[in-house]
Amino acid sequence: MKKLQQVIKDKELLKNIKEPLNLDDTTFFQTINKFPLILVDFWAPWCGPCRMMAPIIDQSGKDYQGKLLVGKLNVDENPLIASQLAISSIPTLILFKKGKAVNKIIGSVSRNRIDEMVKMHLE
Repeated sequence: MKKLQQVIKDKELLKNIKEPLNLDDTTFFQTINKFPLILVDFWAPWCGPCRMMAPIIDQSGKDYQGKLLVGKLNVDENPLIASQLAISSIPTLILFKKGKAVNKIIGSVSRNRIDEMVKMHLE
């Protein structure tokens, strides 16, 4: 019963998150394990393609609000996670479902490509 109450609480929290979450080396695993579906954008401020993709990724979070959480992880400030996940090119988008990576996109892509990836894993 307690686990069910926590799932309901997490789903309600997910509905109220409107902006991407800034993730770091200390919050990354806790966050991807807490939410059922999370798209993480691995980026850096000096990366032109990353800046180009940012509004598209932000909009995805708004469009799938309540179903998908969007997180952002600055690879320059968080080298531990970037290293553990072998992020060697940015932007990299990884979709996590129940804490496990289920899809990955490297480089700039269209909004349609992101939608295709997300829709494959929506429940």
